[in-house]
Amino acid sequence: TLYVDDAIVTDAHSPLADVEVKYFADAFKLKMADKPEHFLGANIDIESPTRIKLSSRAYVAKMAATYLPKPLAEYRTYSLPSSKDILASYERAVDGKGTDVCPKLAKSYPSKVGAMIYAPACSRLDAAFTVNMCARCLAFPTAEMDAHADRCIAYMAQHADYGLTFDAGMPNASRLVAYSDSSWDVTHSTTGFGLMYGGAAVEYCSKRQVSISVSSTEAEIMAASTCALEILYYRGLLSEMGVDVSEPTILYVDNSGAIELSKHQTSCKRSRHIQRRWLKLRELVAEGHIDVRYIATAENPSDMLTKPLAQEPFDKHRVTLMGRGAND
Repeated sequence: TLYVDDAIVTDAHSPLADVEVKYFADAFKLKMADKPEHFLGANIDIESPTRIKLSSRAYVAKMAATYLPKPLAEYRTYSLPSSKDILASYERAVDGKGTDVCPKLAKSYPSKVGAMIYAPACSRLDAAFTVNMCARCLAFPTAEMDAHADRCIAYMAQHADYGLTFDAGMPNASRLVAYSDSSWDVTHSTTGFGLMYGGAAVEYCSKRQVSISVSSTEAEIMAASTCALEILYYRGLLSEMGVDVSEPTILYVDNSGAIELSKHQTSCKRSRHIQRRWLKLRELVAEGHIDVRYIATAENPSDMLTKPLAQEPFDKHRVTLMGRGAND
Protein backbone atom coordinates (compact mmCIF):
# COMPACT_ATOMS: atom_id res chain seq x y z
CA THR A 1 0.00 0.00 0.00
CA LEU A 2 1.50 3.32 -1.11
CA TYR A 3 0.32 6.73 0.04
CA VAL A 4 2.41 9.66 -1.24
CA ASP A 5 5.83 8.81 0.22
CA ASP A 6 4.79 6.27 2.87
CA ALA A 7 4.31 2.59 2.11
CA ILE A 8 3.53 -0.62 3.96
CA VAL A 9 4.18 -4.10 2.59
CA THR A 10 2.51 -7.31 3.77
CA ASP A 11 3.32 -10.68 2.20
CA ALA A 12 3.79 -14.36 3.05
CA HIS A 13 7.61 -14.27 2.84
CA SER A 14 7.36 -13.97 -0.92
CA PRO A 15 10.60 -13.60 -2.92
CA LEU A 16 8.58 -11.71 -5.55
CA ALA A 17 7.66 -9.11 -2.92
CA ASP A 18 11.35 -8.79 -2.02
CA VAL A 19 12.17 -8.10 -5.67
CA GLU A 20 9.38 -5.50 -5.82
CA VAL A 21 10.78 -3.70 -2.79
CA LYS A 22 14.30 -3.84 -4.25
CA TYR A 23 13.10 -2.03 -7.39
CA PHE A 24 11.75 0.77 -5.21
CA ALA A 25 14.99 0.85 -3.19
CA ASP A 26 17.04 1.19 -6.39
CA ALA A 27 14.98 4.20 -7.49
CA PHE A 28 14.33 5.93 -4.15
CA LYS A 29 16.03 6.36 -0.82
CA LEU A 30 14.11 4.12 1.56
CA LYS A 31 14.02 3.82 5.32
CA MET A 32 12.67 0.39 6.15
CA ALA A 33 11.40 -1.27 9.31
CA ASP A 34 10.64 -4.98 9.56
CA LYS A 35 7.85 -4.41 12.10
CA PRO A 36 6.45 -0.90 11.62
CA GLU A 37 4.95 0.68 14.72
CA HIS A 38 3.51 3.77 13.04
CA PHE A 39 1.95 4.40 9.63
CA LEU A 40 0.04 7.47 8.40
CA GLY A 41 -0.84 8.65 11.90
CA ALA A 42 -1.80 5.17 13.11
CA ASN A 43 -0.02 3.11 15.71
CA ILE A 44 0.45 -0.49 14.59
CA ASP A 45 0.68 -3.34 17.09
CA ILE A 46 1.41 -6.74 15.55
CA GLU A 47 0.18 -8.96 18.38
CA SER A 48 0.58 -12.30 16.59
CA PRO A 49 0.98 -13.64 13.04
CA THR A 50 -2.81 -13.52 12.70
CA ARG A 51 -3.70 -10.48 14.82
CA ILE A 52 -2.99 -6.79 14.28
CA LYS A 53 -4.27 -3.68 16.00
CA LEU A 54 -4.52 -0.15 14.62
CA SER A 55 -4.89 2.69 17.10
CA SER A 56 -4.29 6.44 17.32
CA ARG A 57 -2.42 6.58 20.63
CA ALA A 58 0.16 9.15 19.64
CA TYR A 59 -2.27 11.30 17.66
CA VAL A 60 -4.97 11.62 20.32
CA ALA A 61 -2.38 12.34 23.03
CA LYS A 62 -0.95 15.17 20.93
CA MET A 63 -4.45 16.44 20.13
CA ALA A 64 -5.35 16.57 23.82
CA ALA A 65 -2.17 18.48 24.64
CA THR A 66 -2.82 20.94 21.81
CA TYR A 67 -6.55 21.64 21.99
CA LEU A 68 -7.86 20.97 25.49
CA PRO A 69 -8.15 24.14 27.60
CA LYS A 70 -6.72 22.38 30.68
CA PRO A 71 -4.43 19.39 31.30
CA LEU A 72 -5.97 15.99 30.59
CA ALA A 73 -5.42 14.89 34.20
CA GLU A 74 -7.87 17.55 35.38
CA TYR A 75 -10.79 16.03 33.46
CA ARG A 76 -12.97 13.39 35.01
CA THR A 77 -12.75 10.02 33.29
CA TYR A 78 -15.33 9.67 30.52
CA SER A 79 -16.67 6.27 29.49
CA LEU A 80 -18.67 7.73 26.58
CA PRO A 81 -17.49 10.20 23.91
CA SER A 82 -20.58 12.38 24.35
CA SER A 83 -23.62 12.86 26.54
CA LYS A 84 -27.14 12.40 25.24
CA ASP A 85 -27.76 16.14 25.20
CA ILE A 86 -25.38 16.63 22.26
CA LEU A 87 -28.40 16.46 19.94
CA ALA A 88 -30.21 19.22 21.85
CA SER A 89 -27.00 21.27 21.90
CA TYR A 90 -26.68 20.95 18.16
CA GLU A 91 -30.31 21.98 17.60
CA ARG A 92 -29.73 25.09 19.72
CA ALA A 93 -26.66 25.87 17.63
CA VAL A 94 -28.72 25.55 14.43
CA ASP A 95 -31.48 27.76 15.84
CA GLY A 96 -28.96 30.48 16.68
CA LYS A 97 -26.78 30.28 13.59
CA GLY A 98 -28.03 33.63 12.37
CA THR A 99 -26.63 35.39 15.43
CA ASP A 100 -23.11 36.65 15.92
CA VAL A 101 -20.51 33.99 16.69
CA CYS A 102 -17.76 34.64 19.20
CA PRO A 103 -14.71 35.58 17.07
CA LYS A 104 -12.38 33.53 19.26
CA LEU A 105 -14.62 30.47 19.00
CA ALA A 106 -15.09 30.98 15.26
CA LYS A 107 -11.33 30.58 14.88
CA SER A 108 -10.56 27.85 17.43
CA TYR A 109 -13.54 25.54 16.95
CA PRO A 110 -13.04 24.65 13.24
CA SER A 111 -9.35 24.00 13.91
CA LYS A 112 -10.15 21.76 16.87
CA VAL A 113 -12.85 19.75 15.10
CA GLY A 114 -10.74 19.54 11.97
CA ALA A 115 -8.08 17.79 14.03
CA MET A 116 -10.70 15.53 15.61
CA ILE A 117 -11.94 14.31 12.24
CA TYR A 118 -8.73 12.41 11.49
CA ALA A 119 -8.99 10.17 14.58
CA PRO A 120 -12.26 8.39 13.58
CA ALA A 121 -11.05 8.21 9.98
CA CYS A 122 -7.92 6.41 11.20
CA SER A 123 -9.13 4.07 13.93
CA ARG A 124 -11.45 5.71 16.48
CA LEU A 125 -14.77 4.41 15.24
CA ASP A 126 -16.19 4.82 18.76
CA ALA A 127 -15.99 8.62 18.43
CA ALA A 128 -17.33 8.82 14.87
CA PHE A 129 -20.87 9.92 15.73
CA THR A 130 -19.74 12.61 18.17
CA VAL A 131 -17.22 14.03 15.71
CA ASN A 132 -19.91 13.93 13.02
CA MET A 133 -22.21 16.09 15.18
CA CYS A 134 -19.44 18.53 16.11
CA ALA A 135 -18.45 18.91 12.47
CA ARG A 136 -21.95 19.97 11.44
CA CYS A 137 -21.68 23.40 13.00
CA LEU A 138 -18.21 24.58 11.99
CA ALA A 139 -19.67 27.85 10.71
CA PHE A 140 -21.84 28.52 13.77
CA PRO A 141 -20.08 27.05 16.82
CA THR A 142 -21.40 27.54 20.32
CA ALA A 143 -19.84 27.17 23.74
CA GLU A 144 -22.01 24.08 24.26
CA MET A 145 -20.73 22.35 21.13
CA ASP A 146 -17.18 23.37 22.01
CA ALA A 147 -17.61 21.64 25.37
CA HIS A 148 -18.83 18.49 23.58
CA ALA A 149 -15.71 18.60 21.39
CA ASP A 150 -13.49 18.93 24.45
CA ARG A 151 -15.18 15.97 26.09
CA CYS A 152 -14.71 13.85 22.97
CA ILE A 153 -11.00 14.69 22.79
CA ALA A 154 -10.57 13.92 26.48
CA TYR A 155 -12.42 10.61 26.05
CA MET A 156 -10.20 9.55 23.14
CA ALA A 157 -7.03 10.49 25.00
CA GLN A 158 -8.16 8.75 28.20
CA HIS A 159 -8.80 5.58 26.16
CA ALA A 160 -5.91 6.04 23.76
CA ASP A 161 -5.35 2.29 23.42
CA TYR A 162 -8.76 1.70 21.87
CA GLY A 163 -8.41 0.74 18.24
CA LEU A 164 -9.36 -1.66 15.45
CA THR A 165 -8.21 -5.22 16.11
CA PHE A 166 -8.17 -7.55 13.12
CA ASP A 167 -7.90 -11.23 13.99
CA ALA A 168 -7.94 -14.06 11.47
CA GLY A 169 -8.96 -16.41 14.26
CA MET A 170 -12.33 -14.75 14.79
CA PRO A 171 -15.48 -16.59 13.57
CA ASN A 172 -16.34 -15.65 9.97
CA ALA A 173 -13.18 -13.53 9.75
CA SER A 174 -12.81 -14.38 6.06
CA ARG A 175 -16.32 -13.26 5.16
CA LEU A 176 -17.46 -9.72 4.42
CA VAL A 177 -20.54 -8.78 6.47
CA ALA A 178 -22.23 -5.38 6.79
CA TYR A 179 -24.60 -3.58 9.15
CA SER A 180 -26.50 -0.38 8.37
CA ASP A 181 -28.77 1.89 10.36
CA SER A 182 -30.15 5.40 10.39
CA SER A 183 -31.71 7.82 12.78
CA TRP A 184 -34.97 9.41 11.69
CA ASP A 185 -34.94 13.10 12.39
CA VAL A 186 -37.24 15.98 11.53
CA THR A 187 -34.46 17.46 9.41
CA HIS A 188 -31.61 15.43 7.93
CA SER A 189 -31.26 11.93 9.35
CA THR A 190 -27.91 10.24 10.03
CA THR A 191 -26.57 7.27 8.08
CA GLY A 192 -24.42 4.77 9.91
CA PHE A 193 -22.88 1.57 8.62
CA GLY A 194 -20.00 -0.79 9.28
CA LEU A 195 -18.38 -3.31 6.93
CA MET A 196 -16.77 -6.20 8.82
CA TYR A 197 -13.82 -8.29 7.64
CA GLY A 198 -11.14 -9.98 9.68
CA GLY A 199 -13.02 -9.50 12.93
CA ALA A 200 -13.39 -5.70 12.81
CA ALA A 201 -14.74 -2.91 10.62
CA VAL A 202 -12.69 -2.20 7.50
CA GLU A 203 -14.99 0.72 6.67
CA TYR A 204 -17.55 2.64 8.68
CA CYS A 205 -19.61 5.77 8.30
CA SER A 206 -21.50 8.25 10.45
CA LYS A 207 -22.78 10.97 8.15
CA ARG A 208 -25.72 13.29 7.72
CA GLN A 209 -28.00 12.25 4.87
CA VAL A 210 -28.08 14.65 1.94
CA SER A 211 -31.87 14.87 1.77
CA ILE A 212 -34.71 14.87 4.28
CA SER A 213 -36.58 11.57 4.60
CA VAL A 214 -40.34 11.49 5.12
CA SER A 215 -40.43 8.14 6.93
CA SER A 216 -38.17 5.89 8.95
CA THR A 217 -38.29 3.35 6.12
CA GLU A 218 -36.99 5.94 3.68
CA ALA A 219 -34.17 6.93 6.02
CA GLU A 220 -33.21 3.27 6.45
CA ILE A 221 -33.28 2.48 2.72
CA MET A 222 -31.08 5.52 2.06
CA ALA A 223 -28.56 4.25 4.62
CA ALA A 224 -28.69 0.69 3.30
CA SER A 225 -28.23 1.82 -0.31
CA THR A 226 -25.20 3.92 0.61
CA CYS A 227 -23.74 0.93 2.43
CA ALA A 228 -24.53 -1.35 -0.51
CA LEU A 229 -22.37 0.67 -2.88
CA GLU A 230 -19.43 0.32 -0.50
CA ILE A 231 -20.07 -3.42 -0.26
CA LEU A 232 -19.83 -3.64 -4.05
CA TYR A 233 -16.45 -1.88 -3.97
CA TYR A 234 -15.05 -4.20 -1.31
CA ARG A 235 -16.36 -7.29 -3.08
CA GLY A 236 -14.41 -6.22 -6.15
CA LEU A 237 -11.30 -5.51 -4.08
CA LEU A 238 -11.48 -8.86 -2.28
CA SER A 239 -12.02 -10.65 -5.59
CA GLU A 240 -8.83 -9.08 -6.96
CA MET A 241 -7.02 -10.36 -3.85
CA GLY A 242 -8.18 -13.91 -4.54
CA VAL A 243 -10.97 -14.10 -1.96
CA ASP A 244 -14.06 -16.09 -2.93
CA VAL A 245 -17.01 -13.69 -3.12
CA SER A 246 -19.35 -15.94 -5.08
CA GLU A 247 -21.87 -15.89 -2.24
CA PRO A 248 -23.81 -12.63 -1.68
CA THR A 249 -22.64 -10.35 1.12
CA ILE A 250 -25.09 -10.20 4.02
CA LEU A 251 -26.30 -6.70 4.89
CA TYR A 252 -28.14 -6.54 8.21
CA VAL A 253 -30.85 -3.88 8.58
CA ASP A 254 -33.19 -3.33 11.53
CA ASN A 255 -36.17 -2.03 9.53
CA SER A 256 -38.56 -4.53 7.95
CA GLY A 257 -39.94 -1.94 5.54
CA ALA A 258 -36.48 -1.24 4.13
CA ILE A 259 -35.86 -4.97 3.72
CA GLU A 260 -39.14 -5.32 1.83
CA LEU A 261 -38.28 -2.43 -0.48
CA SER A 262 -34.85 -3.93 -1.18
CA LYS A 263 -36.32 -7.18 -2.43
CA HIS A 264 -39.51 -6.22 -4.25
CA GLN A 265 -39.91 -4.00 -7.29
CA THR A 266 -43.44 -2.97 -6.36
CA SER A 267 -44.05 0.64 -5.37
CA CYS A 268 -45.84 1.77 -2.24
CA LYS A 269 -46.50 4.94 -0.30
CA ARG A 270 -43.30 4.43 1.70
CA SER A 271 -41.10 4.49 -1.41
CA ARG A 272 -42.74 6.95 -3.81
CA HIS A 273 -40.66 9.86 -2.48
CA ILE A 274 -37.33 8.03 -2.57
CA GLN A 275 -34.96 9.11 -5.29
CA ARG A 276 -34.08 6.39 -7.79
CA ARG A 277 -30.41 6.35 -6.76
CA TRP A 278 -31.35 5.22 -3.25
CA LEU A 279 -33.02 2.13 -4.70
CA LYS A 280 -29.76 0.88 -6.23
CA LEU A 281 -29.90 -1.68 -3.44
CA ARG A 282 -32.73 -3.47 -5.26
CA GLU A 283 -30.55 -4.03 -8.30
CA LEU A 284 -27.63 -5.35 -6.25
CA VAL A 285 -29.94 -7.74 -4.42
CA ALA A 286 -31.46 -8.95 -7.70
CA GLU A 287 -27.99 -9.52 -9.17
CA GLY A 288 -26.94 -11.64 -6.20
CA HIS A 289 -24.30 -9.33 -4.76
CA ILE A 290 -26.14 -8.58 -1.53
CA ASP A 291 -28.52 -10.45 0.76
CA VAL A 292 -30.48 -8.08 3.03
CA ARG A 293 -31.50 -9.61 6.34
CA TYR A 294 -33.24 -8.40 9.47
CA ILE A 295 -31.46 -7.78 12.75
CA ALA A 296 -33.02 -6.46 15.94
CA THR A 297 -32.07 -2.88 16.80
CA ALA A 298 -30.51 -3.98 20.08
CA GLU A 299 -28.19 -6.32 18.15
CA ASN A 300 -27.32 -3.87 15.35
CA PRO A 301 -23.81 -2.49 16.05
CA SER A 302 -24.20 0.34 13.52
CA ASP A 303 -26.71 1.89 15.92
CA MET A 304 -23.76 3.52 17.72
CA LEU A 305 -22.95 5.43 14.51
CA THR A 306 -26.34 7.16 14.32
CA LYS A 307 -27.10 8.37 17.85
CA PRO A 308 -25.68 8.71 21.38
CA LEU A 309 -26.20 5.49 23.31
CA ALA A 310 -26.26 4.44 26.95
CA GLN A 311 -23.17 2.76 28.36
CA GLU A 312 -24.15 -0.91 27.97
CA PRO A 313 -25.20 -0.88 24.28
CA PHE A 314 -22.33 1.47 23.43
CA ASP A 315 -19.72 -0.89 24.90
CA LYS A 316 -21.36 -3.90 23.28
CA HIS A 317 -21.38 -2.36 19.80
CA ARG A 318 -17.93 -0.81 20.20
CA VAL A 319 -16.35 -4.19 20.86
CA THR A 320 -18.23 -5.78 17.96
CA LEU A 321 -17.15 -3.19 15.39
CA MET A 322 -13.65 -2.50 16.70
CA GLY A 323 -12.69 -6.09 17.40
CA ARG A 324 -13.18 -8.32 20.41
CA GLY A 325 -10.59 -8.83 23.12
CA ALA A 326 -8.17 -5.92 22.74
CA ASN A 327 -10.75 -3.24 23.58
CA ASP A 328 -12.56 -4.95 26.47
